[in-house]
Amino acid sequence: MSAAQRLDEVFGLPRGSAVIALNDPETKVPIAIMDGTLISAIRTGAVTGVCAKYMAPSRSKTVGLFGAGPQCKTQLMALKASLPQLEKAYVYDLSRERTEKFAAEMSQKLNMDVQAASDRLATIESGDILVTATTATEPIIHGAEIKKGRLRCSPWQQRGRRGADPARGQGRHRRLGDR
Repeated sequence: MSAAQRLDEVFGLPRGSAVIALNDPETKVPIAIMDGTLISAIRTGAVTGVCAKYMAPSRSKTVGLFGAGPQCKTQLMALKASLPQLEKAYVYDLSRERTEKFAAEMSQKLNMDVQAASDRLATIESGDILVTATTATEPIIHGAEIKKGRLRCSPWQQRGRRGADPARGQGRHRRLGDR
């Protein structure tokens, strides 16, 4: 898997790309090389979906999403599949245009109410489950801002990318990361 910050803006390509090599089970010789970008995004979303199935509060009805790119799409798809009781999602992104497009597309695709959130804090307040899938280098969510009993999912929390502040609010909510 490789990622380049602005492939989408400069070349119209996904920000991340991946390759899958399929080997013959008997000879172990490669028989196919495939684009793995979509399956990588689905895998990352699936991790969140499975974890939420077992870790999210049973009363969860809403999701707050930070980021309106392909990764947040698979995050929301997996959450809806794992938690069919979800009724509404709020999405916040720095690009209002991207946010509106995401909300319209995912509302139709998942047959659920997906709304473009007005601001960062409104998204935090609205979500029983919070997902940060952005390229942010500074925290978008500070632990103390999260109400007790929420599930916070940061599938990309790694060096250089910080959707949520890992040092604050510990014990107030459950956290998961895909590392």
